[in-house]
Amino acid sequence: MGGAGDVSREEMDTFFFPTIECSAVTPQSGRESAIMSCRTSAPPVDASCSWNADLSSTLRVPLYSCSSVVNGVMAPVLVQDFPACFMAADQSGQMVQFACPRAV
Repeated sequence: MGGAGDVSREEMDTFFFPTIECSAVTPQSGRESAIMSCRTSAPPVDASCSWNADLSSTLRVPLYSCSSVVNGVMAPVLVQDFPACFMAADQSGQMVQFACPRAV
């Protein structure tokens, strides 16, 4: 039985982006470049994730904010925002994944 802070895979929304749809910065310290944001549009869905600097510095964990919009004919029909997502790149470096806990 999990504790109150446990999050199972069923309680996560996941976003995938090809790395060519992401922007990155290279820190001056010479470390690896860091993904700052990713954006894609595959009608009728628009999705984006970006570095959440405020939450990352507060919690001292690298976190991203993600959102998705399902567009209808005249207006968006579904908007989802996730303020605290975790990012991981696949081993090939071709895809970036963001896992976002669902609000309960």
